[in-house]
This record gives sequence, C-alpha cells and structure tokens, in this order.
Amino acid sequence: MAYETAHKKIRSDKITMCQIYKHKGDKQTTGLWHYRFRFDNKTMRRSSKERDFAKACIVAEDHYDDLRHKAKYNLPTSEKTFKEVYDLWWQAIGKHLSSHRQTSFKTASSNYFLKYFGKMKIDSLTSAKMPAYITWRVANYKKNLRQRRR
Repeated sequence: MAYETAHKKIRSDKITMCQIYKHKGDKQTTGLWHYRFRFDNKTMRRSSKERDFAKACIVAEDHYDDLRHKAKYNLPTSEKTFKEVYDLWWQAIGKHLSSHRQTSFKTASSNYFLKYFGKMKIDSLTSAKMPAYITWRVANYKKNLRQRRR
C-alpha cells in the first residue's frame, strides 16, 4: 500500500497531484508525481513517471484531455487490455463458431496472441509493434515444435 503526501489540485480542482511514500514510516517520497481524476464515473489513477511537477502536470492534463476528446467524439474511452477485448469477442462470437474453428482459435490465442498481447492496452496496439511480435512468434513457434517432437 502506498501513502500519499499532501495533494495539489490543478485544472480547477479536477485533477489531484501527489507524491507517494512506499511505506508508512518513510521520510522521503519516491520522487515521482502521481495523479488522479474522475472520468466516466471511475477514478483514474496513474503515475506520471515524472519528478518535475510542471512536467507531471502536463502528463496528467494530456491524459485528462485525451479522454475528454474521445468521449466528445464517441470514441472508446476504456483502457481495456487485449485479453479483455478477446474475452468479450469470444463471448459474443467465438463460442458460436464450429467446434473445429473454436479449437483453432483457442490454440492460436492461448499459444501466441494472448501470451504476447494479453496485457497490452488495446489502444496502444499499432502496426509498429508487429515486427517485434513476428520475431517473438517465430522464436516461440520453433520452441513449441521442439517440445512437441520430444
């Protein structure tokens, strides 16, 4: 559990900035500024990963503005992971496929897609991440082949 320092409010009290102690008895904070704000009936908490207050405020305000922009233009504002989106897809579509296709999807997703992309935020997936996935996939495929041959 983290313990917070005094709070500083910015953006007309919509965003709260603070530093945290790792342990209750600590004399010094981690030095990193954290922020939180309410959006869409949820509290968003993040580390700005900045030690400078002014830079930390920019990170927090950018996050807040980005979510507001998405909401204004009816874009998805949730920060779901690949696994969460995959699970929603599976419930809506995947489980209604033929048993052969279900088996194919389960095998590919559990061996490759979910292992590599599972914890990534869906909004952060871009085509720039594909070359690293392909390299990982080829190496992982060869490893799986060797294990099956034994």
